[in-house]
Amino acid sequence: MDNAHRLRSVVAVLIVANLVAAVVAVLVNWPGQFGAVRTDASDGVVLEGTAISAPLLVVVLWLLAFFLVTRRDGWAWVGVGAAGVSAVAVCIGGLGELVADGTPETPKTVLVASGIVWTVVAIVLATLVAAVVRERRRSPLPG
Repeated sequence: MDNAHRLRSVVAVLIVANLVAAVVAVLVNWPGQFGAVRTDASDGVVLEGTAISAPLLVVVLWLLAFFLVTRRDGWAWVGVGAAGVSAVAVCIGGLGELVADGTPETPKTVLVASGIVWTVVAIVLATLVAAVVRERRRSPLPG
């Protein structure tokens, strides 16, 4: 399996895991605390994400990566770029949750665990993106 397919597999797992995390966060009411104190997870689940799930923009980037990264034309670079941008976004979001203050709705332990997990996800994505770029530069896409 080449690195583009590895990246696609990781992104597929992230999409499913993020959907499950969003449902869990809404059910137990763990709103994200990065940037503002929130009290209702269902209010921000789409645009801001929750304490344990990424927002819709990141999911859209993952979908672009999933569908484009394994292509053998120039569109593959759009998928690689989307995965790279998503790595930066989840790192910033994860670190934001990590340093945010806990609230009665979202305990500090949840924020710290989420911050650590999202930072690890960002590192994995960035590492795979770098590997795909290296691989593609060695054997350029046709066209």
